[in-house]
Amino acid sequence: MVDKTTKHTPLPWTAEPHGIFPCRYSVMHGERRVAFMGTPFTTEVFLGDDAAFIVRACNNHDDLLEAFKSVMELIDTGYLIRDISKDAEPGFAIRQFEPVRQLQQAVLAIDKAEKTE
Repeated sequence: MVDKTTKHTPLPWTAEPHGIFPCRYSVMHGERRVAFMGTPFTTEVFLGDDAAFIVRACNNHDDLLEAFKSVMELIDTGYLIRDISKDAEPGFAIRQFEPVRQLQQAVLAIDKAEKTE
């Protein structure tokens, strides 16, 4: 029975060959098919690898997001202290643009991952 309170099929998922054709895969939760991937009689694509990648990304999404949010909280609370010994060096302020941009990307990635559209 599927839990109707979640927004997706419960995890974990697995990737399994579908039938006798090497170009068809199913993403499964137990006996329930979550997704089907297939192309007509071709080996030019890597569906097995693609299906495994989808499964790995989905199965690890919640843990990765939680770890990322924990690191951002350490930064926000000041627990991770930066080295201030180079603050007086020429060009210090300019060198801060890239780390600030990276932190902003992290915040945007968290927002994107939590979006439920």
